[in-house]
Amino acid sequence: MYLVVDLAEQAPCDTSVAPCQTDDLSFFNTQVVFDRIGQVIARYRKQNLYLEPQFAPGPSDDASAIFTTDFGVKFSLQVCFDITFLHPGYSNAMNEGVRDIVMSTAWVDENPFLLAISVQNGWSRGLGVNLIVSGYHWPERTKLGSGVFRGYSDLTSSYTFNPNSGNVVIIQPVTTCRSASASRSSRQALSEPRFINVAKTGFSELEKREHVILHEDLSVYERTSLSTTQAGESKVLTQCSNDGLCCRIEYEHSSSNLTYQLLTYSGIVKKG
Repeated sequence: MYLVVDLAEQAPCDTSVAPCQTDDLSFFNTQVVFDRIGQVIARYRKQNLYLEPQFAPGPSDDASAIFTTDFGVKFSLQVCFDITFLHPGYSNAMNEGVRDIVMSTAWVDENPFLLAISVQNGWSRGLGVNLIVSGYHWPERTKLGSGVFRGYSDLTSSYTFNPNSGNVVIIQPVTTCRSASASRSSRQALSEPRFINVAKTGFSELEKREHVILHEDLSVYERTSLSTTQAGESKVLTQCSNDGLCCRIEYEHSSSNLTYQLLTYSGIVKKG
């Protein structure tokens, strides 16, 4: 077993790496990887912080996020908000051929574009990589969602997004590629996912927990509802924002009673 742990790291201040914060020390949001014998084989300091004034941003060192297992698979690490940036996960997938990413997160759910499961599943499928996510379960503070997203093989993913689930361990077989010689033979994989409930603390079994979700202000977006089409027919729609940025889509929408809209906006969207 390999173990990835997200923790607060205290380190002697080195201004060439990060600013000093207090008492000649720097603090980082850090992922640490332990191998089968408990040896630390990787340490990645989160580069892209989100409302974390207690931490300094980690150095621009994508290689520090990579580790290779004795079963021949290369992994990249990333922490939470890193998923919306180029570094380190996206860069390691595109430039280093990594196809398996491990992510820890205390995600902030926001409708309609930043729900944890939508972002994680879309990132996994868009890049064609497996994304293993361990999410902080605190739905009252917008934090919810863990899963194994199998974008490399495009197989069904397994995840939990239930505010009343409590802490859950997800075990899911994945298909991937070996990027190094394996020194350990592979074992028989599970054929079906397993969800293991961990004892809850502080909440009764019957208590319903509130899942708080933030909402983005969509009033700055141009929007057009997509009209339905006949079966087998497609339509083209072009929509432009005030500064001339235009989006063009070709779509079919004939067998659903749902309403879809095209939204366009060009500008800065503030988060946090």
